[in-house]
Amino acid sequence: IIPPTQLDGQPGKDKLKKLLDKYKKDKQINFYDLSNAIKNPDLYSDVDHLNTNGVILFTKRYLNNIPELKQN
Repeated sequence: IIPPTQLDGQPGKDKLKKLLDKYKKDKQINFYDLSNAIKNPDLYSDVDHLNTNGVILFTKRYLNNIPELKQN
């Protein structure tokens, strides 16, 4: 999972996504780019870290819907 951030143009992100795409194809390992999932600045404690409300929203809206993370 690439977590939400307000930073644009993260160094190495494109290279990381290519590597993760390769793992997805070669090893059937899913990855999720959620770096643009939350844009509201009120949900961040700084430009790269969600605050408590941001974490709660991110968990409910995104993490709880990722099949690999669901608990039986």
